[in-house]
Amino acid sequence: FLFFSFLFFSSFLLIFSSICFCTPIMRHIITSFRKKKYVMEPQDVIDAHERIKPFTLRTPLLYSDFYSSALSNATGEPTKVFLKLESEQLTGSFKARGAFNKVLIQKDLGKSFTTASSGNHAAGVVTALQKVSAKGDIYLPETAALGKVQTLERMIAGNENIRLLRFGKDCCQAEVEARRQAEECDKIYLSPYNDKDIVAGQGTIGLEILEQIKEVAPEEKIDYVFVSVGGGGLIGGISLYLKAHSPHTKIIGCQPINDNTMQQCLAAGKIIEIEAKDTLSDGTAGNVEEGAITFPLCQKHVDQIISVEEEDIAREIINMLEGHHKIVEGAAACALATPFHESIVKQLAGKTIVVVVCGANLGIDTLARLLKQ
Repeated sequence: FLFFSFLFFSSFLLIFSSICFCTPIMRHIITSFRKKKYVMEPQDVIDAHERIKPFTLRTPLLYSDFYSSALSNATGEPTKVFLKLESEQLTGSFKARGAFNKVLIQKDLGKSFTTASSGNHAAGVVTALQKVSAKGDIYLPETAALGKVQTLERMIAGNENIRLLRFGKDCCQAEVEARRQAEECDKIYLSPYNDKDIVAGQGTIGLEILEQIKEVAPEEKIDYVFVSVGGGGLIGGISLYLKAHSPHTKIIGCQPINDNTMQQCLAAGKIIEIEAKDTLSDGTAGNVEEGAITFPLCQKHVDQIISVEEEDIAREIINMLEGHHKIVEGAAACALATPFHESIVKQLAGKTIVVVVCGANLGIDTLARLLKQ
């Protein structure tokens, strides 16, 4: 009896200690597996570029006399500024790149797509779905701006494969419903930024920048690239590629001080929620999704994020109109304003910089108000 009791007790201790020992190991394995699912490589961007280039535009990389002169005056030394005009992309925004990459990868599964957006992401998704004759639902909150709704309605006119569905009082509620439908009805949810295929699509901008600088100014090396930041899909993809192929180039994120979630997340070392104020840079507004794959990309590859004031954003909307006769949205103007920020302007003396002008979708009412001011 004593022998069997000892044997039972010893076996119990062995099993218990094994569980205690193995649990952290298993957690590590599971965590590593989850991380591996989202590991991104520069090759993802190269693959995305080959995939989407028949469907998207290779937007201009333009040398700007206007901004080069202004920044040279601010720095005290000759400084060159190039503009990557994603404002001239399909739908007037870079978002078409990520949408096309995701849809082209998934289209042969024969599933329907769903997303939640009333802005640039929705327009990009609609354009991609139409091109490949795929079905999809776009969820919009009941409070979506009438002008944006009407734009999307015009885009899908006569297309029975794509539906605009109104749900909830805000974008968060619309997104929850879109995700629920994707889960319950076996549809493919198209995230605005928290998806490696979306990020890789946006990263093709970085690839084009390096190609085009060799064409328009082969003697130049790019010292800084300025990119607007919301959820981090744009800067995550661009920085992933540039840091691999032009490691000396510094990547500077640009946010409005009224809604600078990513900057505060990076400062905190984790994803946090902030209370934001209204901003002209509505394309970058909103909190970062918990577990977003863009956060570690920004931690690893982005050198600095700088926040600018609303008056600085407004100024650059007007400056682009005066200096280049082009309309840009607030998120693009945010990036245009950042090189002039006191925290970095002197570092740019004698340098060559690229500003990603991410979009042109500015409301007429907003433009009229800024011109009046």
